Amino acid sequence: MVDDRRQNKRAAPLNQFKKRVRQVDKQLLTLGNAVRPLGSSVGLLCSSYNLRARLQRILHLFRENASEGFPNKIKKESPGLPQPLSPQKKRAKRRRSLAVQHRLTHFTPDLKELPLEFELLAKDLATFLRFLHDIPEFRDESLNASVLSFEGDLKYWASCLAEFKGKFRYPATKRYINDLPREMDEHMKAIRDALKLFVVEGVPSIKAAQNHAQSVLRNLSTAAVFFSNVTATTLQYTFDKVDTHLQQVIIVLWITSLVFSIASSINSQLVYHRRAAMYRSPRSAAPSVMIWLTRTPLIFLVISVMAFSGLVCLTSSSPLDALVTICAAIFTFPTSLFVLVWFAMEGVVYAKTKRKWMA
Repeated sequence: MVDDRRQNKRAAPLNQFKKRVRQVDKQLLTLGNAVRPLGSSVGLLCSSYNLRARLQRILHLFRENASEGFPNKIKKESPGLPQPLSPQKKRAKRRRSLAVQHRLTHFTPDLKELPLEFELLAKDLATFLRFLHDIPEFRDESLNASVLSFEGDLKYWASCLAEFKGKFRYPATKRYINDLPREMDEHMKAIRDALKLFVVEGVPSIKAAQNHAQSVLRNLSTAAVFFSNVTATTLQYTFDKVDTHLQQVIIVLWITSLVFSIASSINSQLVYHRRAAMYRSPRSAAPSVMIWLTRTPLIFLVISVMAFSGLVCLTSSSPLDALVTICAAIFTFPTSLFVLVWFAMEGVVYAKTKRKWMA
């Protein structure tokens, strides 16, 4: 009776760890489903899948170690066929665990692999966090802190386990390994809570930010199409009037405005569809290319608007009153230039004082 109670106590950390792994697995699965519609999420989906598989492998090794210490409480599992995680209904359970089980089909538990598995779990966590940061709109300090803390302790435990090389069958080593799930429990709980909070609050915020960026691109495309229509219509009435140098300048300005407005509209549509793609490259992969893709629609539209100053030249060459020319000059090019310079100055000030605002 006393021995049975002692075995229950020794088996409790593993049972609790198994429960935590199920909870983290469920949250990772929920996260994968939640971020699938987001842009640049394919790396996060892959890393969460690898993380789920790694946790199962470690759980399998812990169970193998515990089954030898107290076989009455912990039963051995068939090699490569662990219990499925996140169980709900039978069909849903099979769907959810099938991908992870595929990687474990040929997995033979060997305790000497535990230090390596801990190191690989730390790398999987770092990769998971890196892919999270590849989503530009990601901001979640609690998830950052939880993952980094767990990663650091995993590296420490891996170095400690490496000292037991060749001694994994010793009773003292088995007791140490059996106590590790208890030390990992707080980390697993923190990651579970951080993932849950991120799915509830972080993912909708990222989605809203991406939707806002896409709506800006749609508006740019609409404005560019409007300018191209106006410019093309006006160009029809002035295209054959190239007798003087001023009229030639007007034609050049109309064509310039038309070309850049069309380019702005096309680029806006291309960037819009790229932003929605889950496989898009992160900004860190090619920052100069990313800046070019995201900035060119607005730059082209600004050039188109500036070239629209051909309207001023047109009014000055027409027999209209001088007041009309002055009004056209005031309300086209100078006004647009002033707004553009103002926006640029605000951007420069924000870039210089960003640390202050974010503190």
